Amino acid sequence: MEFIRGIHNIKPHHQGCIATIGNFDGVHLGHQTILQQITRQSQKTKSRSCVIIFEPQPKVFFLKDQAPKRICDLRQKLIFFADYQIDQVLCINFNNKFKQLSADNFITELLLEKLKVRTLYIGEDFKYGNDRIGNFNHLTSFATNNNFTAHVVPKFIKNNKKISSTLIRELLQNNDLSTANKFMGHPFTITGKVVTGNQYGRKLGFPTANIALKRTNIPINGVFIVRVIINGIVFFGVANMGLRLSIDNQHPILEVHILNFNKDLYGRLIQVEFIKKLRQTQKFSSMDELSKAIHQDVIQAKQFIDNLKHLLHR
Repeated sequence: MEFIRGIHNIKPHHQGCIATIGNFDGVHLGHQTILQQITRQSQKTKSRSCVIIFEPQPKVFFLKDQAPKRICDLRQKLIFFADYQIDQVLCINFNNKFKQLSADNFITELLLEKLKVRTLYIGEDFKYGNDRIGNFNHLTSFATNNNFTAHVVPKFIKNNKKISSTLIRELLQNNDLSTANKFMGHPFTITGKVVTGNQYGRKLGFPTANIALKRTNIPINGVFIVRVIINGIVFFGVANMGLRLSIDNQHPILEVHILNFNKDLYGRLIQVEFIKKLRQTQKFSSMDELSKAIHQDVIQAKQFIDNLKHLLHR
């Protein structure tokens, strides 16, 4: 998969693609339907599949710290896109200049002149252009006269719910990790590099891998059972996501105690999948109490994992 950072980096071989546009926050079941369609169409027509995204996301650009919490960052999106065999991802810098682009120019300058899009798929609620008149009807009026086709993909419905990033974000913030994971079609995941911590976990008898977070506005917090992927090998563990209320309470952190693992991970990129929530983070009156709580978390995690393995081998 090729990553194109900015419109100015579009090359001739990127053109004539089968494309889609959106934020794709969480890359949920609805998003996956679109990705599958552009992949199939690109293979059928021997064209490149292309996902067009924005950084920062438009709501982050306009609302700053008041923007909704992101489900996944750019790195995680790219990992998911690669899973769906996307050929190229165009990441557009959403800035003051780009936000002033009209809906008409959005199509003519970006889609037609720069990318020479052959077919475009969009979600039913996607809008574009500084006047926000850009929608599927507007798109089809251009498609008819400019030798490309446009398709709208309806919302994906599961359990009588229209799947959206907003719904999943609400589920995560309301501690319904199980339903959120079901609607995403994959676990909530954070991928990052392991950095040097202050060794508090090791002092308590539970060494942790501390993951560098590129963002602090994350829609979950608490203590979780997690699956950890290191170089394609799967391990299980217990993770704390959020403030360390019993220690420094300064900024959110992701720290993972990996079960039955004692190798050096500093500088390594690892993937952490959140499987089940154990409890909220809480402040303990002493380090001894904190150690006992972590011990209980580990016991629960081991029981859950043993039951899971038993079910898988039935």
